[in-house]
Amino acid sequence: MRKIIGLLVLSVAAAVIFNSCKKNFDNEQYTQTTTPTIPDLTSQITTSVAGFITNENDSAVSGAVITAGTQTATTNQFGYFNISNVSLSKTAALVAVTYAGYFNGYRTFIAQPGKQSFIRLKLIPKTAIGTINAATGGTATTSDGASVTLPANAVVLESNNTSYTGTIHVAAHWINPTDTINLPLNMPGNLLGIDTSGYLKILETFGMLAVELTDGSGNLLQIATGKQATLSFPIPPALTASAPVSLPLWSFNDSTGLWKQESSATKTGSNYTGNVSHFSYWNCDMGYSPVPFTAQIVDSSLHPLVNTNVIVTGSQYVGYNHGYTDTSGFIYGMVPANADLQLHVYTLCNAISYSKEFSSFNSPIDFGTLVDSSDDVITITGSAIDCDNEPVTNGIALIHSNNQNIITTITQGSFSIHTAALGCIDPNAYITIIDSNGNIQSASQSLDLHIGVNNIGTISACTLNTDVYLTYSIDGGTPAITATVIDYNEPGNTGDSTTILCEDPGTLWELYFNYAGPQLIGSYTLGKNFYLEGPLGIYNYSSPFTINITEFGAIGAFISGNFTFTGIPESSTVTHTVTCSFRYRRKY
Repeated sequence: MRKIIGLLVLSVAAAVIFNSCKKNFDNEQYTQTTTPTIPDLTSQITTSVAGFITNENDSAVSGAVITAGTQTATTNQFGYFNISNVSLSKTAALVAVTYAGYFNGYRTFIAQPGKQSFIRLKLIPKTAIGTINAATGGTATTSDGASVTLPANAVVLESNNTSYTGTIHVAAHWINPTDTINLPLNMPGNLLGIDTSGYLKILETFGMLAVELTDGSGNLLQIATGKQATLSFPIPPALTASAPVSLPLWSFNDSTGLWKQESSATKTGSNYTGNVSHFSYWNCDMGYSPVPFTAQIVDSSLHPLVNTNVIVTGSQYVGYNHGYTDTSGFIYGMVPANADLQLHVYTLCNAISYSKEFSSFNSPIDFGTLVDSSDDVITITGSAIDCDNEPVTNGIALIHSNNQNIITTITQGSFSIHTAALGCIDPNAYITIIDSNGNIQSASQSLDLHIGVNNIGTISACTLNTDVYLTYSIDGGTPAITATVIDYNEPGNTGDSTTILCEDPGTLWELYFNYAGPQLIGSYTLGKNFYLEGPLGIYNYSSPFTINITEFGAIGAFISGNFTFTGIPESSTVTHTVTCSFRYRRKY
């Protein structure tokens, strides 16, 4: 197979140590001799990126907004997104994820021109850890020992930089550097940073902290000019022996996608403490010279292993580098220079199916094709047809196994995916076919998998219409159809009332109403619990009207309906007739 060589960066996960006798870069055996690199942050390439977004419970996040370059997308019911033909940084391509109630998520990578990269990202909930009086200052502490300390009169409203004197609500989350499962999924970026000299560094983390301050109305707060907050990071017992007395403190730059060295942290007892002048993700790290590497991972039949987790670790670098193979089985990344390292290929249940030892020097490493010759590889093949019994030409096959989703593109009605298994076959695995052209999908079909080739035959993607929209017209004008990006449904305490919210920030439409009626198809009279805001402003109405619920599915299925009413926007005296139809996926 053709090798692709380039200076490419994968998601680099964090420092993990299980044995205090391992040595790190402070050890006398390690010598940095590479020429310092100033990263090119201006060159752009056209590329694609896809992936899965989950929450703290490993459940798919539906409706998360994904931003890459100038393009946005929302995740589907599987937490999946796909952004194609987007211009991103050649050195540090960045994906940002926003979802209500969670810290913004970020994943940084170096993509290939014309190819699709793959990521997984696990969102962190904004957990309230306490309140602080702005006038007196104080400390808020997480359950695992991280803390945020603010001096008196040190906070301003972020929107206008005016002094804030009320109650400060503190949300924070400590990211454990020894959590081998969640660290690479939670952390922002890819553990590449820029030091105070402007040089690119690969980082060895000793802990991260996400912090957000708000007032009682949810408005963001920041540290006032000339003031500093103190952050404290617990040092896990497994890292105590290797933790330096002091180390640089880095903040995450959500514009470049790289960490930025700004301050320093000092080891005080079992914690690192450091002062910061703004809130962001903060990271206690040592930084080292990196060299790029690339490899293609295939099975014994030379089939690419796609969406496969690859980790590089070492005896001197007390950490590991992590990323996923793309649709051709390629992995790209940075590793520390002049180090003895090991590359491991992992299965979906986090077992090692292939390992390779190697040494890095001062130049790029190209492994070519690495063959995972273990017999524990699962191949899934099949065909997909649409509602006209024609081959699906623009769609994906999604396989759910071991609480993870993997995908493959359907080509002219056929699909094939290969993944390392190593004895972790999931008896609850299933497959879903999604036809992107028609916004339809198949029902989820159970898979009775075995090692080797699994031909599951032909699946029809004609079971469920997945189209979501908020369609409206004003005074009989041409309707516009937009994707529903926020939706909410909750039965009343007595089961006889229903609340619905549909919103599309792109067109400024927001629809909220509560009707006295069950969660069933039918026509219901709306009372005063109605809110409609559109391009002409907020609409008021003078008398109740009828809403028609035409579809009311179970959680995960769809709710749809329509209504017509006459009302006057608050900013006007002109009466307008608004006709609206909506459909969205039920989440509650």
